[in-house]
Amino acid sequence: MKRSSFSSLRILWLSMVLLCLAPLAACQEEGYAGVHYEAVDVDSWDATERVEFSLGPVPSAGTYDVRLLLRMSSAQPYPFKSLFLEVRQQWGTDTVAQVDTVECHFAQTVMETEGINLHQYEYAVSAHTCLEPDSVRFTLRHLMRKEEIPGVADVGIALIPAVR
Repeated sequence: MKRSSFSSLRILWLSMVLLCLAPLAACQEEGYAGVHYEAVDVDSWDATERVEFSLGPVPSAGTYDVRLLLRMSSAQPYPFKSLFLEVRQQWGTDTVAQVDTVECHFAQTVMETEGINLHQYEYAVSAHTCLEPDSVRFTLRHLMRKEEIPGVADVGIALIPAVR
């Protein structure tokens, strides 16, 4: 009887360990090479305010999809159904920056939803091929006519190894 209870405990312990490790394996399967968010003034992100940060170095040479990440606030709602952002990226020692304009569409205004504090959105920006592990510098700013826009809590970038 002792032998079977020992085996049961051993199986239970092993199951618990595997259950704890499963989320870690799931995160690595997602394949993010880098993710970074920066907070902006949720009450009024000024058009002259640029958000700058670096990512990298990327783990290996290859092609990476660049994704724009947004977190929008329900407490201070964004009043429009779309947002235009400039995404400037400068890879490694490149002297010329790549500049993209991303139009972010929202299915509904953030004000129309209840019970959720932050809404996350993700948009494709571009793809970049690195010949060697490299780092990248990003500069983000909004291109809206209104000088100050409310409701944007965080902006960020994700680098994802491209599956081709």
